[in-house]
Amino acid sequence: MKKRIFLLVAGCTFLLPFPAQAVETNITVRVLAHDAKFIGSGMGKIQALLKDAQTGELLNAGLIEGATGDTEVLMNTPQGRDTLLSRGGAAKWVGQIDIQDPTRVELEISGPLAAGTGMQTASRTFWVLPGQDIEGDGIVMELYGFVVQPISPGPHQKFRLSDEIPVEAHVVMMCGCPVGPNELWDSRTFEIAAQVRKGDETVAEFPLRFTGQTSRFAGSFTPHEAGSYEIILTAADPRRNNFGVGLTTFVVR
Repeated sequence: MKKRIFLLVAGCTFLLPFPAQAVETNITVRVLAHDAKFIGSGMGKIQALLKDAQTGELLNAGLIEGATGDTEVLMNTPQGRDTLLSRGGAAKWVGQIDIQDPTRVELEISGPLAAGTGMQTASRTFWVLPGQDIEGDGIVMELYGFVVQPISPGPHQKFRLSDEIPVEAHVVMMCGCPVGPNELWDSRTFEIAAQVRKGDETVAEFPLRFTGQTSRFAGSFTPHEAGSYEIILTAADPRRNNFGVGLTTFVVR
């Protein structure tokens, strides 16, 4: 609120405004994995930036950390407008900004930081009023996709001609939630596959099968020509528009 002082000069009254004071205002930020739970510490955290949307000035930055939240609330309970999604210690970051006027803020998130090629970014703008903390669930962002991390072959691993090359991937939801035929996220409804390329040519495509170990899927490929190869590992759930990609390479001598 602006402070004012009255000055009496020769019988006249002057109203002199003092500059408004900046007010500390808290903004709670969370990120949901599409069709899954909150993203936090288990996936290496998420980078969050708060900026003045008009000037681009960085107001604060931090890491979203914590747990994935309550499975029952997020995955099995019908959600109404008053449903609190963040019960169960859901990952968050509370960024504090000092503002003296209503400010349009841009939130930019990037992560999860442990996802490798699965990292995504998203941004949103919204108004913040001085002293009006954004609490509860806060500003909830959503990231689509799977995290697909190559297990085998290792990058630039070398093989001999006609070796049978094991191809294996670790596949999880963006929150790190497990994928498998007996999991809540049932891999039997997903398409998990590998594509082998040599230069611009696709030389093989095949599905990756569940190994019996949670979130692990595997297949194999036998090369018949020397050279450098790339493997594109993919996971897809077209029903929910969720897709993920992992990349690795190998060399045949």
